[in-house]
Amino acid sequence: MTGGGPGETSNGVWGDAGPVVQAQSVRDVHFHSPATSGPRLQRRPVAAWHPYTLQVHQALATSDDAESLPLLPGYLRRPHDDVLDAELRDLTRSKLIVLAGGSSTGKTRALYEAISRHEALRQWGLIYPRTGDDLYQLMQSDTIEPYNILWLNELHHYFSGPHGQTVAAELHARLTSESAVRPILAVATLWPEFWAALSSEPVSLNDPHPCVRSLLGGAVRITVAERFSADSVGALLTASSTDPRLREAALTAAPQGAVIQTLVGGPSLVRRFETPDTVVDRYATAVVSVALDARQLGHRDPFPHGLLAAAASAYLAEEDRVGAAPDWFEQGLRRATLDRTHGISLLLPARLSDNQPGAADSYDVHDYLEQHGRSSRRYRKIPPVLWKSLLDHTRSPADRAAIGLSAYERLVYTYAEAFLRSSIKEGYWQAKRCLVDLLHAQHRFEEEVHTLAMLSRADFTAHQRLIDLLVEHRAIDDLKVLTDRGDSYAIAKLADVYVDLGRTDELAQMFKRTGEGLVRLKLAQLLERQGRIDEAIDVLAPGDEAAHLLMVAIMARHDRVGALEAFHHDDTNCLLGDLCARHAQAQLVDLLAKRGEPDRARSLATRGPVPDQRHQALLLWKYDYADAAEAVLQPLSDAGDVRSALYRTDLKPRPAARASADGPDLRYDPPSSQYRLANYLASHEMIEQLRELADSGYDYGRWRLLNLLAERGDPRGLAELADKGDVNASRRLAEILARQGRVAELSGRALRGDVTSRNELVWLATATSRSGATEAANLVRHGLKPDGTSASRLW
Repeated sequence: MTGGGPGETSNGVWGDAGPVVQAQSVRDVHFHSPATSGPRLQRRPVAAWHPYTLQVHQALATSDDAESLPLLPGYLRRPHDDVLDAELRDLTRSKLIVLAGGSSTGKTRALYEAISRHEALRQWGLIYPRTGDDLYQLMQSDTIEPYNILWLNELHHYFSGPHGQTVAAELHARLTSESAVRPILAVATLWPEFWAALSSEPVSLNDPHPCVRSLLGGAVRITVAERFSADSVGALLTASSTDPRLREAALTAAPQGAVIQTLVGGPSLVRRFETPDTVVDRYATAVVSVALDARQLGHRDPFPHGLLAAAASAYLAEEDRVGAAPDWFEQGLRRATLDRTHGISLLLPARLSDNQPGAADSYDVHDYLEQHGRSSRRYRKIPPVLWKSLLDHTRSPADRAAIGLSAYERLVYTYAEAFLRSSIKEGYWQAKRCLVDLLHAQHRFEEEVHTLAMLSRADFTAHQRLIDLLVEHRAIDDLKVLTDRGDSYAIAKLADVYVDLGRTDELAQMFKRTGEGLVRLKLAQLLERQGRIDEAIDVLAPGDEAAHLLMVAIMARHDRVGALEAFHHDDTNCLLGDLCARHAQAQLVDLLAKRGEPDRARSLATRGPVPDQRHQALLLWKYDYADAAEAVLQPLSDAGDVRSALYRTDLKPRPAARASADGPDLRYDPPSSQYRLANYLASHEMIEQLRELADSGYDYGRWRLLNLLAERGDPRGLAELADKGDVNASRRLAEILARQGRVAELSGRALRGDVTSRNELVWLATATSRSGATEAANLVRHGLKPDGTSASRLW
C-alpha cells in the first residue's frame, strides 16, 4: 500500500514506513525507517503525512476496543509545548528548532502537534529526508524552497556519515542566509547525550565536528522533560475524557512519571532485557545483546538473521551453554520478537531482502532499549566472535565503514582494515579516509600515498593531506613533480621544507621557476634569518603589496633608517599605491623614537595626511615623548580636527581618582569553607578526612577524593564514573593513566570504546621520555587482537 493519511485504519501498512512484518495488526508493530534506499523527498503538508511515517511512536495496546480508539492518544500539553509555540510565532527568519530529550519522551509527537495546529505551518510543505545521504543530496541539489519545513528526526544520524560536516555546514548556511522574508524551518529531535557530544569543545587538535557545533550553536534548543510532573499525572488520572491508553500509562508510570516511555512500553523492555526470568528469556537477552553491541559499533541497518545467530552464543552464560536445546537460538529469537508487553517487543521484525511479502529476514531493536544500551553497555568489551560475524553478515557498505572506524578507534586494526577495504570495494569511497588514518598509524607509507593519490582526484582535503605526508617524509622529488604542475599548495609546502632545511639556492630557483609571490616571501624570510638583509630587500623590491610590507618590516627590524627614508616604489603589481610609502614613514618614526631621536621623528610625523600624523603622534607618545606628540597634534586640532583634539585630552595625565565611600562594593567573595577544606585535604593527601567530607554529600569533595586516589594508583572510583558516561571523569582518568604510563589499562579501555583513552595512548606513544612510551608506540602502530592482546611483540 502506498502512503496514506492519518485517517487510514489501524491495520494498514504505509510504504513510506518501509517494509515490515505484521503480527496481528499494525498497532502491534514499531516502525523504523528503511535502512538503505534512495531519497524520497516528497513535499506535502503535515496532514498528508502519516504520523507513524514521521516516526511518531505508536501507543501501547489496551483491553479496550482498539477499533474505537483514534490512531493517536489524546495529547496533553506540557511546558515545552508553550515554548515551542512561542518560537513558531516568528516566521520572519529561518531557524533550526531542536527538541532535546531522552528516547520516548514525546519529542516527535510534540513537533507533529505544534505544526498541525499552527495556522500557517500546516499549509507549508514538509520534507523528510530519511538518511544523511538523503539530506546531503538535498543540500547539493539546492532545492529547499522557502516556506518548507525540513523534518530531521534523530538529528545525530544525519551527521554520522562521511558527509556529516558538509551537511551541517550547508544547513547552517541556508538557515543563516539574508533572505529573511522567505524563510525555511528545520525541526529536529535529539537525545541529550548526542547534543552534549556534538556541541562540546574538542579536547585535542583533532576536532571531529566543528560544523555541527556551529549549527547547534545557532539552534533553538527546547528541553523535553523525561518525566511528567505529579500534577500532570494527576490530571490524566482524574479527567474523565483521558484516552484509556494514557490513563493506563499514567497508572503504570506513577510515581516515577515516565508516562510517555510507559505509553510505548520502554521501561518494561529494559526490565525484560536486564532481568530475564527463565532460560528462554536469557536466550532472548543474548540475541538482543548482539544487536545492542552491533549498534554501538556503527551497524545502523536492521540486523540480519545470520548475524544474530552467529554471535549470540558468545553472550550466553556458561550454565546456559551446557545442555542447551538445539533450537535455543530460535527460542530466544521468538521470545525477543513475539513477547509483547504493552504490544511491543525487544526486537522488531523487518524484511529487507526484497519488496515482496514474506518471513522476516532482519530485526531492529526498539529505540528506547537502544538508548538504554548506549549508556549501560557503553564500555563493554566486544566478544571477538561479534567482529567476525559483523564482517560476514553486514550488508551496507556505509555500515561496514562505520564499524571499520569503530575497530580502528579500538585499535583492532585487523578487522578495521577488513571492514574498510570491503566497504571501498563496494563503492563506498568515503571509507578510504579512515583507511588512510589506519595506514598512517601503522607507518605504511607507500600504501598511504597510493590511497591518498586515488582520493585526491575528487577530494582537495585528501590532496592536501597527500602533500603534507610527502613533506613529513621529506619526499622532495615527489613534491617537485607537483610543483612543476603548478600546484599552489605543493609550492607553499615545498618552500617551507626549503626554509626548514636552509636551502636558499633551491628556494631561489623555485621562485624563478614558479614566480609565486608566497615563495618570494619565504625566500626573503630565509635570507633574513641567515643575516643576508640586503639580498632579502632586493628579492622583495619588485614584488606586490605583501612583499613591500615585509620589506618595510625587515628594514625596521634591522635599523635601516636610510632605506626607510629613501623608500619609494612605482610597481604596477602593488595594489596599495602610496600606502606602502606611508607605512614606511610610520615605521621610520617608530624606529627613530625607539632609538631616542624624537626631534627627527617629530619632524617626519608632521608630514603626510592628517590620519597618518595622528597615528605617528601616538607612536611618539608610546615612547614617552609627550611634548613631541603634543607638537604634532596641536596644529591639527587648532585647524579643526576633532579627533586630534580628543587625542590631546586623552593623552594628558589625569589625577588619581579618590575612592568614594558610596562607590560599588568590590570586595572579594571568598570560596566556601567546604571548597577550601577539600582543596587543603587533597593537597596534603589526607585521604580519610577527605573521604569523610565526600561521604557527607559534598560533590566537590568526592571529586577531589577520586582524583587523589587515582593519582596514588587507585583509579577505580574515576573508572566507575567514566563507565557511567561522565565525560570529565573519563578524560581525567585517561590523563592520569597516561601520565603514570599504565599502558595496559589505557589499551583495555580503548578496546572497550573509550576514545579519550585511545587519544591519551596516542599521546603517550609520542612522549618518548615517558614511562610506557615504547609499549604505547608499539600498540598504536600494531594494534590489538580482538581478545585484547597485543598484535605484535615489542620492537
